[in-house]
Amino acid sequence: MERFALSDLVAEPELYPRSASDKPESEQGSEAQYREKEEVLTELESLVAEQAAIAELAHDENVGEWARESTGWMQQQGLTFAQQLQIHQDTGLVIMQVWLAAMLDGMKLEQRGGFYVAGGLIVTTTSGKLL
Repeated sequence: MERFALSDLVAEPELYPRSASDKPESEQGSEAQYREKEEVLTELESLVAEQAAIAELAHDENVGEWARESTGWMQQQGLTFAQQLQIHQDTGLVIMQVWLAAMLDGMKLEQRGGFYVAGGLIVTTTSGKLL
Protein backbone atom coordinates (compact mmCIF):
# COMPACT_ATOMS: atom_id res chain seq x y z
CA MET A 1 0.00 0.00 0.00
CA GLU A 2 1.38 3.34 -1.04
CA ARG A 3 1.49 6.25 1.44
CA PHE A 4 0.95 9.89 0.61
CA ALA A 5 3.05 12.67 2.05
CA LEU A 6 0.66 15.32 3.36
CA SER A 7 3.44 17.90 3.46
CA ASP A 8 3.16 18.14 -0.32
CA LEU A 9 -0.51 19.17 0.01
CA VAL A 10 -0.24 21.67 2.83
CA ALA A 11 1.48 25.03 2.47
CA GLU A 12 3.17 26.88 5.31
CA PRO A 13 1.00 29.75 6.65
CA GLU A 14 2.09 33.27 5.86
CA LEU A 15 3.49 35.14 8.80
CA TYR A 16 1.26 38.00 9.88
CA PRO A 17 2.74 41.27 11.11
CA ARG A 18 2.73 41.52 14.89
CA SER A 19 3.66 45.15 15.41
CA ALA A 20 2.07 48.38 14.21
CA SER A 21 5.15 49.25 12.15
CA ASP A 22 4.89 45.93 10.28
CA LYS A 23 1.24 46.51 9.33
CA PRO A 24 0.32 47.96 5.95
CA GLU A 25 -0.42 51.70 6.08
CA SER A 26 -4.15 51.09 5.52
CA GLU A 27 -4.34 49.13 8.79
CA GLN A 28 -2.36 51.58 10.91
CA GLY A 29 -4.02 54.15 13.09
CA SER A 30 -6.22 53.84 16.11
CA GLU A 31 -9.67 54.99 17.06
CA ALA A 32 -8.63 55.19 20.70
CA GLN A 33 -7.44 58.54 21.96
CA TYR A 34 -6.12 59.82 25.22
CA ARG A 35 -8.66 61.97 27.05
CA GLU A 36 -8.37 63.92 30.23
CA LYS A 37 -10.00 62.38 33.28
CA GLU A 38 -12.18 65.46 33.89
CA GLU A 39 -13.46 65.38 30.29
CA VAL A 40 -14.47 61.72 30.62
CA LEU A 41 -16.14 62.31 33.99
CA THR A 42 -18.09 65.26 32.61
CA GLU A 43 -19.31 63.18 29.68
CA LEU A 44 -20.22 60.32 32.01
CA GLU A 45 -22.20 62.65 34.29
CA SER A 46 -24.06 63.94 31.25
CA LEU A 47 -24.96 60.40 30.18
CA VAL A 48 -26.12 59.48 33.69
CA ALA A 49 -28.28 62.63 33.87
CA GLU A 50 -29.79 61.80 30.48
CA GLN A 51 -30.61 58.24 31.59
CA ALA A 52 -32.20 59.57 34.78
CA ALA A 53 -34.37 61.98 32.77
CA ILE A 54 -35.52 59.14 30.51
CA ALA A 55 -36.34 56.96 33.52
CA GLU A 56 -38.28 59.82 35.12
CA LEU A 57 -40.33 60.27 31.95
CA ALA A 58 -41.21 56.59 31.94
CA HIS A 59 -42.46 56.85 35.52
CA ASP A 60 -44.62 59.86 34.66
CA GLU A 61 -46.93 57.61 32.66
CA ASN A 62 -50.18 57.33 34.55
CA VAL A 63 -52.68 55.61 32.29
CA GLY A 64 -55.29 55.42 35.04
CA GLU A 65 -55.21 59.19 35.45
CA TRP A 66 -55.51 59.68 31.69
CA ALA A 67 -58.52 57.35 31.61
CA ARG A 68 -60.18 59.20 34.53
CA GLU A 69 -59.57 62.50 32.76
CA SER A 70 -61.05 61.21 29.48
CA THR A 71 -64.11 59.61 31.05
CA GLY A 72 -64.55 62.55 33.43
CA TRP A 73 -64.62 64.94 30.48
CA MET A 74 -67.16 62.72 28.68
CA GLN A 75 -69.30 62.65 31.82
CA GLN A 76 -69.16 66.45 32.14
CA GLN A 77 -70.26 66.75 28.52
CA GLY A 78 -73.06 64.19 29.00
CA LEU A 79 -71.54 61.93 26.34
CA THR A 80 -71.28 58.17 26.08
CA PHE A 81 -68.91 58.45 23.11
CA ALA A 82 -66.69 61.13 21.59
CA GLN A 83 -64.06 61.62 18.93
CA GLN A 84 -60.55 60.96 20.16
CA LEU A 85 -59.52 64.29 18.63
CA GLN A 86 -62.19 66.16 20.63
CA ILE A 87 -61.10 64.53 23.90
CA HIS A 88 -57.52 65.48 23.07
CA GLN A 89 -58.38 69.10 22.31
CA ASP A 90 -60.63 69.65 25.32
CA THR A 91 -58.60 67.80 27.99
CA GLY A 92 -55.10 68.72 26.82
CA LEU A 93 -54.06 65.07 26.82
CA VAL A 94 -51.76 64.00 24.01
CA ILE A 95 -53.58 61.95 21.34
CA MET A 96 -51.52 58.86 22.25
CA GLN A 97 -52.48 59.30 25.91
CA VAL A 98 -56.18 59.31 24.98
CA TRP A 99 -55.71 56.24 22.77
CA LEU A 100 -53.63 54.33 25.33
CA ALA A 101 -56.02 55.17 28.17
CA ALA A 102 -58.99 53.99 26.10
CA MET A 103 -57.22 50.75 25.14
CA LEU A 104 -56.02 49.87 28.63
CA ASP A 105 -59.13 51.03 30.47
CA GLY A 106 -61.41 48.81 28.40
CA MET A 107 -63.17 51.56 26.47
CA LYS A 108 -64.42 50.74 23.01
CA LEU A 109 -62.57 52.24 20.04
CA GLU A 110 -64.26 52.45 16.66
CA GLN A 111 -62.82 53.72 13.40
CA ARG A 112 -65.34 55.71 11.36
CA GLY A 113 -64.40 56.85 7.91
CA GLY A 114 -61.00 56.31 6.32
CA PHE A 115 -57.82 55.70 8.23
CA TYR A 116 -56.57 59.24 7.60
CA VAL A 117 -59.86 60.99 8.47
CA ALA A 118 -59.25 63.46 11.29
CA GLY A 119 -61.56 62.67 14.17
CA GLY A 120 -62.40 59.27 12.70
CA LEU A 121 -61.57 57.37 15.90
CA ILE A 122 -64.51 57.22 18.31
CA VAL A 123 -64.04 56.42 22.01
CA THR A 124 -67.04 54.91 23.83
CA THR A 125 -67.27 54.40 27.59
CA THR A 126 -67.13 50.83 28.82
CA SER A 127 -70.83 50.43 29.54
CA GLY A 128 -72.05 52.75 26.80
CA LYS A 129 -73.94 54.63 29.52
CA LEU A 130 -73.14 57.82 31.30
CA LEU A 131 -70.62 57.26 34.06
